[in-house]
Amino acid sequence: MNLLTWDDVKEQIKDTDSSVLLGNGFSRSYCNSAFNQAEILQHMPSLQGLTEISDIEKCIEETQTKVNNELPEKTVPKVIIDRWIKSMLHKEFIDTLYHLMPKSLNDIENFTDEKLVKYREFFNCFGKVFTLNYDPLLYWMLMRFINYGDEEFANYSDLKEQLDASEEGSKEYKELKRKVNSSNDKCIKAVRNEMFPKYFKDNKDYKLNILCKDEVLLEKSIADAEGKILGGWTKVIPEVYKAFEAKKADSAILSTESDVLDRIANTTIESKLESVKHNKETMKLKIKDGFNGDNWDQNNDQTVFYLHGALHLIENNENTLKVTKEEFKKMTEKVKELWDQGYEPLTVLESTPEAKITKIHQSPYLTKCFNEFKDISGTLVTHGLSFMDSDQHIIDAINNNSKLDKIYIGYFNTLSEEIKQAFANNDRVTFFETSNMF
Repeated sequence: MNLLTWDDVKEQIKDTDSSVLLGNGFSRSYCNSAFNQAEILQHMPSLQGLTEISDIEKCIEETQTKVNNELPEKTVPKVIIDRWIKSMLHKEFIDTLYHLMPKSLNDIENFTDEKLVKYREFFNCFGKVFTLNYDPLLYWMLMRFINYGDEEFANYSDLKEQLDASEEGSKEYKELKRKVNSSNDKCIKAVRNEMFPKYFKDNKDYKLNILCKDEVLLEKSIADAEGKILGGWTKVIPEVYKAFEAKKADSAILSTESDVLDRIANTTIESKLESVKHNKETMKLKIKDGFNGDNWDQNNDQTVFYLHGALHLIENNENTLKVTKEEFKKMTEKVKELWDQGYEPLTVLESTPEAKITKIHQSPYLTKCFNEFKDISGTLVTHGLSFMDSDQHIIDAINNNSKLDKIYIGYFNTLSEEIKQAFANNDRVTFFETSNMF
């Protein structure tokens, strides 16, 4: 049996039509404690003290088995109670997960942009990304690559190279100079919005004061105020920076602090530009999730597929929506508002493959995603899946797909019997070790 490393696999799939399938191990590779389901379950209000529970799907199933139809004329029918149990535990699980998880990549301990480089290189190997994870880590990462400067910095770097190669004073030079300045402004804004909030939160000299007729009514550190009083960082940051510009000439303290903020921004920009030079090819990710704004349409181009749904996706009988944060409003608040309007969390929490397939077929979004997965061709790589019995529908989709030429199944440290058994009769499968990938 061939046992490869990721470097071996990466070389073998180069220039091939490749897709990737992610499981919970992928999320835990980035932030181990935040994506531990057993720990999340211990914090659910309904499950307090139940230390033996480690799987929400099995918990829901075993709770439902306790309900019966022995008194049909006096009790609510079992099917209604089953639905209620699932709905309540489902939403409580999601609510608890949101509460425990970091609210963004910046909130993850020891987060740095450098940490994302290997993940960006990883995703650049694949034309399509499939995931079984509910958590928002993949969404955060992909949006980070698009919205937090990578794309703009790549554009900025290209424009600067074109400017350096053009004749100074020419019409082309002047037009490129205008574009460089505009791109530079966007990069600076992205860096400030990304870096300054963490600096303010960690610096005890910054406080939020609420005054009444010059009397301090409330004083909070930024860390205490964030999430309770202070939201909308992207609106606050420009105002703070304008205040520094207006007052620093009259205050040595503010002038010094303004220089500190400028150094943070300039150092980050230089670091990002240096990263661009060495990683231009890995910054050309094609990320399409099938949504126009908040609304999903099955006819839209799609390269990212949440096979079991995700915490930022909801649906009713007519629409599938993507929930994103708003100024002064957290994603969790928006999700709960939409629940009250009749939307349901789009997450597959059923405990058996048969029940999961039934749930998938009830959703146009999940149906399209699963059909796309069953129809992929070329090469498939998996990362972070244990391939338990509840994943049999995924195992069957892989084994029964004759369009796949090569299948690389990742395992962490030890190749389990479950994984070997799942693909025992598939001679296109090669196993590789993932523990040192990231």
